[in-house]
Amino acid sequence: MIDLAASELTLRQLEQRRSDAMEQRDAAVLDEVFAPDFQLVHGDGTLDDKRGAIEAALRVPRRVIVPRELSIRFFGEMALLTGPVTLAVVLEGHEKPCEFS
Repeated sequence: MIDLAASELTLRQLEQRRSDAMEQRDAAVLDEVFAPDFQLVHGDGTLDDKRGAIEAALRVPRRVIVPRELSIRFFGEMALLTGPVTLAVVLEGHEKPCEFS
């Protein structure tokens, strides 16, 4: 049986590490954190594989304005992490807040 409390703590730490690496544009950490079959679904519905997601993180500077209120649900050995987050991205030299749910 899976220890859900320990698994949730591990996932929260991993998500924080991922978030920090995105903000710091740290490709090495993102490469370590993202699984080989990682896929990112963007807000417009387009997909990026692991390499594309890392390249996008390096291309667009961002910082977290309002941290994610992370909700974790377990389905057997799978976990679903959800929650809104407000970021600021730098586009054409200007910082623009973006909210994601």
